[in-house]
Amino acid sequence: MQKHLLKEEDGILIALSGGSDSVFLLCMFKELQPRLKLRLHAFHLNHMMRESAQRDEAFVSELCRRWNIPCDIVRSDIPRFASEGKISSEEAGRMERYRLMEELLCKYQLQKAATAHHADDQTETVLMRVIRGTGLHGLSGIPEQRGHIIRPLLAFRKQEMIEYLNENGIEYMHDETNESDDYFRNRIRNRVIPLLEKENPNLADSLLSLSRIAANADLYFKEIAEELSGEYSTAAGTFPYEIFGAQKRSVQEYLLRKMMTDIGCSEDIGFGHIELAITKIAEHENTVWELHLPNCTLKRTYGMLIATKGKPHVQRSVFRYPVGSKGSYLFPNEGFLLRMERVKKIEKNLCNRYIKAIDYDKIEHNLTIGNRSEGDFFYPLGTEGKKSLKKYFIDQKIPKDERMKIPILFDGDCVVCIFGWEIDHRYRITDRTERCLQLEYIPTEE
Repeated sequence: MQKHLLKEEDGILIALSGGSDSVFLLCMFKELQPRLKLRLHAFHLNHMMRESAQRDEAFVSELCRRWNIPCDIVRSDIPRFASEGKISSEEAGRMERYRLMEELLCKYQLQKAATAHHADDQTETVLMRVIRGTGLHGLSGIPEQRGHIIRPLLAFRKQEMIEYLNENGIEYMHDETNESDDYFRNRIRNRVIPLLEKENPNLADSLLSLSRIAANADLYFKEIAEELSGEYSTAAGTFPYEIFGAQKRSVQEYLLRKMMTDIGCSEDIGFGHIELAITKIAEHENTVWELHLPNCTLKRTYGMLIATKGKPHVQRSVFRYPVGSKGSYLFPNEGFLLRMERVKKIEKNLCNRYIKAIDYDKIEHNLTIGNRSEGDFFYPLGTEGKKSLKKYFIDQKIPKDERMKIPILFDGDCVVCIFGWEIDHRYRITDRTERCLQLEYIPTEE
């Protein structure tokens, strides 16, 4: 463990699932307790997601009793939280775990909360972010410390910890969900990493080195942005336009993120938004403009760039933009991102409310993306008759003020796809389809 993570007489809250990682973490703190005079307190979150949850809860309770470590057992209906928040059960569990940590730190007046993230978790996290798309900050992986949260095991490999526990006869529970490929992280762990390790047996060390390099570079650019902001910003979310334009592109990205962080909306801003903003800022001909991004507005007022939090009250009007048949298209004012890809084959289970597929060879004109206008009609899937979009939206009980927000893909004047709802019957995939066009609609605002 890194010495800077602990000091004498610290009060430590230990997240204890009962698995090998967290039991090793508890064991390590138990060994350090007499020398550093640590105050230890464990907590266990029962996710109520599997039959073995009660077994794990009982194991943790008994282990803490034997080792004389106080422990809070908390039961939370994570599946319900996930459903209500429209997020994955993984994300819901993570959010609830960190919320409880903050609550228990305050309740027991403890200084730090420790989680059992280790080197293998770091490897998986970096790979996941590379696959999904990320920058320097994402490549940095899991930080050793963020606020009150510490992760003392990032230097340990999972197999090392298991061997230690087995050699010392220390029992731990096995989480059977780790074997399931239902979760993205599990697929990375069980499928992707073994394949990559055949090419590079030292994959974990390589990715850990990459994360450290990325973390140092990320910190460097953050410090530059902090220094420039401290010198030139007149208020939160502001920066002089000319000085911004004089910076290198990489510094501009970090300055923008600093502005967004200062107004409290950095989590809403992705790479595409930053790219769009920098492109807009580079347009010198207009000295006054506004750019609406998720939950904030960036504007230039002559010599100043100003970021303000909150969604603008903009009346929805008819819009129509040309698009190609491949690539990504961001529409920040309308609040969505569109990804298009030509493929030979589509898996049926790939298509859902936000991912649709059509027969590419049935497209006859230039593609555009827009919202409905008076007189638009289409042929609902599985029917030969046409229906007006107005009638379709009424039948689907879509509120009137929501209808203009729904993006539609057009082939000339013909409706191809109503995103989030349905494709036109004429563009459906059949046994004769040779080329498919995959459409992914990603809302960027609530």
